[in-house]
Amino acid sequence: MRIGLHLGAHYRTHQDYEQLIALFDDPLVAVRDTGVDFVEWTMILSPDWQEAEYRDLAKRSMSYGLPMTVHPYLNGPLNLARFEDAAHNASRATLQRFLRLTARFAEEQHAPCSLVLHPGQRALRKTQSRKELHTEIMARNQTAFRWLARTVRANGYPVRVFSETVQRKPDRPQAVHGGGTFEDVLASVAGTELGVCWDTGHTYLASQDFGEPLFPPDAFLKRVGHVHLHDVRNPEQFRNCGLLTPDHQPLVWDNVPLAENLRLLKQAGFDGDINLELKPNAVLLLGDFVTVARESVARLQQLWDAA
Repeated sequence: MRIGLHLGAHYRTHQDYEQLIALFDDPLVAVRDTGVDFVEWTMILSPDWQEAEYRDLAKRSMSYGLPMTVHPYLNGPLNLARFEDAAHNASRATLQRFLRLTARFAEEQHAPCSLVLHPGQRALRKTQSRKELHTEIMARNQTAFRWLARTVRANGYPVRVFSETVQRKPDRPQAVHGGGTFEDVLASVAGTELGVCWDTGHTYLASQDFGEPLFPPDAFLKRVGHVHLHDVRNPEQFRNCGLLTPDHQPLVWDNVPLAENLRLLKQAGFDGDINLELKPNAVLLLGDFVTVARESVARLQQLWDAA
């Protein structure tokens, strides 16, 4: 099991990173100093995204001795809910380019590179029922992940692709997700050898907000090859804290059942990567970034050893 830490590739322009940038001109220094095994880059892709920016991230990561995994967000026409297996499709064209780029990362770091994707989502319109739209999104998700599996296999790419449990938000009732439940994520990779990414914070919030199961079924656990781990503030802890959202917190609040999650993973034979998805401003509220992040790394390791 390896432990990693999340960084946003957009850190120079995102408010979550303002305080961290004031302390570290290059946040990779802070990540390295926490002692983690890898860095996971979150990348927000727009239709005009440029490969050069992400090649530079890879070069810098490796200069600090940090292997990388990647977690691109595909927005607008790139969203998997818009995917078609056709050459003109913007979502497919972007995935094709990004797969090649991820394979290049893997070759440069001399180790496979994980690629974590959110299943598609779209806003509900009056002309379509929620059930009809969900069925359409699920079909497109399955087409996308089957295409990904075929493309990785055909080209021998050293890339591991995962479909992630996404967060559903109560204040966005018009959003219809194709990855908001364990069953949907598992269905998205059906008929492929691809794995799933369990975001334990997202599924905790789904249990609180929508009454979804807190723990996954065995069939899901057996497919988990990558994990996103973070704690969540409860409403009292979140009130007046100055943060925009209660999730992606250091492992100090004891709301997400971390010990049981890790026990289930270990019991299922999991031996992959666990990425700590911690928002830098949430970390800095509790003290020095490196110290607080190191404490979360140490707690994760202790919980894993005891599982």
